Amino acid sequence: MREKLSTPLAQKELVEVAKATLANTEAHLAQVQGFVTVGARPEIDLAQSRADRANARRALLNAQNAAAVARARLRVAIGLDGAESSPSSALRQVGERGH
Repeated sequence: MREKLSTPLAQKELVEVAKATLANTEAHLAQVQGFVTVGARPEIDLAQSRADRANARRALLNAQNAAAVARARLRVAIGLDGAESSPSSALRQVGERGH
């Protein structure tokens, strides 16, 4: 059960990391666009930065999906109905049930 409780929390942390990575990638893309505009960097650098941003977006979606799956598995493991809940509210419900 401990693993089922910690997995959603870990996945939530991974979502936050992916969000930060995407923000950094977008900032880098803006820099590269400026450099390309003034001729300081080649166009291929802009294409690579756009690809990096697309990969960061994909990583964020994957992290969000994994977090949703982990939350759903936790709800099933502790016998909650299909209602959306967080691990902390799940723990409260388990405590209320006397398990």
